[in-house]
Amino acid sequence: MQAHSLAEDVVAEVRKTPPIFRSKIAYRSGDKSRGEIIMADFDGNHPITLTHDNALVGGPAWVPGGHILLYTTWMSGVPNIIEHEISSGMRKNLIKPVGSAYSAAVSPDGRKVALILNRSGNPDLWTCDISGSNLRQLTQTKGGAESSPSWSNNSQEICYVYDSGRPALFRINASSGGSERLSTAGAYGSITEPDWSPNGEKIVFTGGGGEHSIYVMSSHGGDAEQLVAGEDPSWAPNSRTVIFTRRVNGKLVLSLLDVPTKHVKDISQISGSCSQPCWAR
Repeated sequence: MQAHSLAEDVVAEVRKTPPIFRSKIAYRSGDKSRGEIIMADFDGNHPITLTHDNALVGGPAWVPGGHILLYTTWMSGVPNIIEHEISSGMRKNLIKPVGSAYSAAVSPDGRKVALILNRSGNPDLWTCDISGSNLRQLTQTKGGAESSPSWSNNSQEICYVYDSGRPALFRINASSGGSERLSTAGAYGSITEPDWSPNGEKIVFTGGGGEHSIYVMSSHGGDAEQLVAGEDPSWAPNSRTVIFTRRVNGKLVLSLLDVPTKHVKDISQISGSCSQPCWAR
């Protein structure tokens, strides 16, 4: 903790960016059919297993402040979003079960949750209050499916994936519902898993075909820069570092990426097959 505090003081003075050394991450550990949600320091130290369900689970998402985590569980056979209080371990459904609910994303102001809800056989983008009340449908598409919502830094817009045969990124106003497709020139294959940077300037996402790669582009769309091989990107509070998943010898490993330099460092303290990391902000 003393080393992390010293590092934060140095970075705050030299780079003038939000420090990350005392920040937390959450991630999924396990195989394709079963797993648990784990919380740890950003460098993998002090891991705490939050769930002990031995069930299909995924999509951890922090509520600002780092005291509550949302994630999707298939314990009942149907995907449902769980609200998990870290200190007490208390859990409850975020919303009343009304179909398949998954891919929760919390707005930076902590007031809203974007989620994918399938009520009638077609997954659409919805929002609700952080309490789970006031469900509101934002998209009503047919013949396609929405996924992977991520909020803008001002909590006004949502970037998401729409798949009608070839996944693409869209952004939508959370109040008016007006949406537009974002150009991702330079990226190829399936475009998935966008994450909007905390400073609002960039969107990082997964692209590619047989081998996935991490891309970054302006939040307004345009030319996408290929960074490294990997998937599941999540920005750090400093809008410079990204945690992501990469495959090493057939195993999923969590790694840290410095976006400007493309330097990658595996989090060696974390063992087992891990994926879907989410950085607390």
